[in-house]
Parts: sequence; structure tokens; C-alpha cells
Amino acid sequence: MIRFRPEMMIRFTFRLALILLLSAGLAGFDQPSVKRSAVERSGRGWVQRLECSAPVREGGKLVLRAHFGSVEVKAGASDRMECKDLQERLLAYLYEELPAEDRAVCDAHLAHCAQCQSELEKTRRLHHLLSERPAEEPSPALLVECREALSNALDR
Repeated sequence: MIRFRPEMMIRFTFRLALILLLSAGLAGFDQPSVKRSAVERSGRGWVQRLECSAPVREGGKLVLRAHFGSVEVKAGASDRMECKDLQERLLAYLYEELPAEDRAVCDAHLAHCAQCQSELEKTRRLHHLLSERPAEEPSPALLVECREALSNALDR
């Protein structure tokens, strides 16, 4: 599974907005080359700059604004989580494998969602039950058979 950090989503959304803007009416230029806070576009002997702002928080969204001449592009990614988003991250949350910012968004969602709290508790109980069971070791005969099969496959 691919995990996206909020800053990755902002970059993707912003680039998508740029592509849509450029394809809508600013044709005839080379592809943009991104440089930290600006995109330079050259064509027909002149340079146009796309000035980008730092991400800011607006109503629960991280928003990136850009100005290309007189045109403003605004792209953002929500930092609010839906139940289905938490379900996809539940095991990573349980095993504490999420980055700190993703974990904070999950914590905020869990603070007010009884359904997801219940699902997390069920998953914790299942994990506990599975960890209580003794681990079954493969038989020595199975190990020998697997090693022989691997050796034969590598020899081919």
C-alpha cells in the first residue's frame, strides 16, 4: 500500500492544478521546471514566472497558492480524515508505524468517531488474541522439502 504524507498530496494537487491551468490556455511553452518557490517558463524569447506561496492552513485544508501572471492557482489537501481513510491506516496506527503528522490526524478522528474507536478496539483485541497463541514451527521435513525445491529452482 502506498502512503501519502500531506505534503506529498499538496505537491501532487498543485502540479495537477498547474497542468490543468497550462493545458487550458497557456499552450506554446516548454514543460515547467520546478525550482523551490517558483516555476520558470520560457518561450518565444521571454520568461514568465509562477510565484508559489508557502502552504497555509485555511478551514481544515493545507493550501498552496500560486500566481502565473494575473492568474491565481489555489490547490490544497484536506487534513481531515474520513472513516475509510482511517480503516486503511488502522494496522499501521496500531503498530505505531505512521509518521507523526498522520498519527495526529488519526488521533483527531478517533477522538470524535465512535465507530472507528470500536473498530480500533476490535483490531487491538484480535491482535492480542493472535499474539497469545503459540507460534507453530514448521516441521523439519517441510524445511528440507522447501530447501530442495528452492535449490532445484535456482539450478534451472
